This record gives sequence, C-alpha cells and structure tokens, in this order.
Amino acid sequence: MARVHRTFFLLTLAAILLNSLGCASSNHAVQSKLQPVTFGEEQTALFPIRSTLKFAPSETDNAEAGSAEYGTMTVRDHEIGVRRLDGMIAVDSNLNHSFDDEASIPASGKPTTHTVRFDNETVEIVINAKPTGRAEYAVCELWQTPLRYGNESITIGVLRLGTGMAFIDTDADGTFETYWDKKTPKALGGRFWTLDLDYTARRASLMPSEQEPVEAGYQSPSIQATRLDSDQQVIVPHQNKVTLLLFCHKDCYGCRVSADTFETLSSRFAQNDQVRLVSVNRSDEEAAGCKAIVCPNFEHVVSAQSWDQFGVTPTPTFILVDADGTIRYRSSGAHNGLASELSQKIHTALQD
Repeated sequence: MARVHRTFFLLTLAAILLNSLGCASSNHAVQSKLQPVTFGEEQTALFPIRSTLKFAPSETDNAEAGSAEYGTMTVRDHEIGVRRLDGMIAVDSNLNHSFDDEASIPASGKPTTHTVRFDNETVEIVINAKPTGRAEYAVCELWQTPLRYGNESITIGVLRLGTGMAFIDTDADGTFETYWDKKTPKALGGRFWTLDLDYTARRASLMPSEQEPVEAGYQSPSIQATRLDSDQQVIVPHQNKVTLLLFCHKDCYGCRVSADTFETLSSRFAQNDQVRLVSVNRSDEEAAGCKAIVCPNFEHVVSAQSWDQFGVTPTPTFILVDADGTIRYRSSGAHNGLASELSQKIHTALQD
C-alpha cells in the first residue's frame, strides 16, 4: 500500500511539474515598466518634431472674429489647432475651437514658443507664423527599461517621437541606432525577440521570435565580408576551420581591457592552420580602430549585416564556430581568465 501511495505521489508530482513547464513555455512574454529618463538639451536639439502648418480661412469662426486662419499639427498623441488672427497666434489643445483658455501671443513672423498642456504634461512647441509655416516641438519622451529572460538581460533605451515612432538603444550607450518595428526582431544574447511597446501603460513587452537563435548548438550563418587590408571578399566563418569571431569596437571599454587576451590567443594559434581568429566590424573605420588598439594580430573584416545576423548587441562578443559550421560557444563581456577559457574552447573544438 505504501508503494502505491508513493507511486501515486510521484505521478502527481510529475504531472504538476509538466503542467507548470507547459504554462511556462506557453507564456514567454517578459514585461518591464518604462522608466522615465531626463531629456537633455543635446537630445532636444537632435530630435525635434516638425510639421507643416498650412493656414486656411476658418469655417467655424463667426464674422465677428475677423479674418482668422486655422491650421493643425500633431503633438504627442494629440491633434491640436493653431489659429492666427489679427497678428496674434493662439493654440487650441483639444480641437474644440475654443481658445478661451489659451494665451494669445504676437505673430511677429518669427518662430514663437508656446506651451501646450495635456493633463499633467506640458509640451513646448515652436510655431512659425508665416502663411505656410512650420511648427515643431522638441520635448519628446525618453525611457529606459531592463528586460530579463532567464540568465540573459538587456537594458534598452526608448526614444519616442510623435505618435508612436520610436528608436531603440539596444546597448544603453546613448545612441538610438535601431528603428523600432514590431516586425523586426531584436537581438538579445544570440536569440531574437519581438519588442512591443505599450505607450499608454508605459510598458515594454519582449516575446521570443520564431527566427532561429544564433547560439551554441545551432548552425552558424555564413556571411560574406571584406578584408580590411586588401578588399578581398571572404566568407565567415571559414569553412573547414575552427573560427573565433570577435565583435568589438575601439571605444568599447571591455574590448580595450581585453587586448592582452587577444594577443595571447594570437600567439597561441598564429601557427595553427586549422584556426582563424577574425575581428568582425561594421565599417572600415571600426576595423582600423580595432586593428590599432584592440586586436592587431587578428584577421580584420568588415560586414555590417553580420552583427544583425549573429544577433550581436553587447561588445565584446565571442562566437566560436567549429569546422562543421556549428556554434560551439558564445559569450559576451570581459572577465578574468578569458584567455584560458577561449583557448580551452578552441582546443576542444579542434579535438572533436
């Protein structure tokens, strides 16, 4: 009887575990709150929003209003109206054609700053009062959010422009280099994810993409690159050779402090015809910088698309591919013992 109870208990426990695993596998969404970040003068100057104001006679103002002209522009998610009347400019925040709560300002013909209020937010807009003028606002929304999945994590910056257009800073270096598009997966630790931004809830949601990961155990993509020193076209990783791909740039602190590691690897494998050490860069300038500062004795190639295809976000990133084209190891960041770790991985790939 005790054996029956024990068997029943084990089967029940197994069912619970399987059910919990099933629930976990069906709900891969990782959500994080968007945290506001101070928007500096540099970003204000770099990312203004501009729209054309085409003033036309207003059909809603009565005859007593005189020769009013009316135009519209989008600020954040709001459509606002701008009225020019008798040398004065007024703004209608909610398109109800009521300017009672808006202060009129002189329309001198020069760009004029005006503050628009939406609930608890204030936004400065600049209006050019010419008949066909331009309006712009330079106060956008800047957020930062950490996203974690298992042992992997990434901190991204989100720069929102206008009514939903956004740029993503995938490595939190202050450069918003990636246009956010729900259809284009983002790279995180060799896996690809779809990022969804909920502006109303101020929340970011990360979902795993169906795109095949580029990490240990998966087949490596084959990418055409150009050698820095000769403009020769090469294929990376190299066929029938164990290839260590290094993704780096000269301004990366982790890359610079790892220079001794790369020199050690070069000295250990320089004479081995079965091993290639390759620095993959996005431009000739980056490749030249890495050759001068980071890894002078590596083979330097240029292939901007490879960073996307290998799903590289942080630097330095190391990807070891065996002679059969299978990724054997992938890691990012600098740490003590890196030279020994990479050397052992290369030796193991050579022996298998």
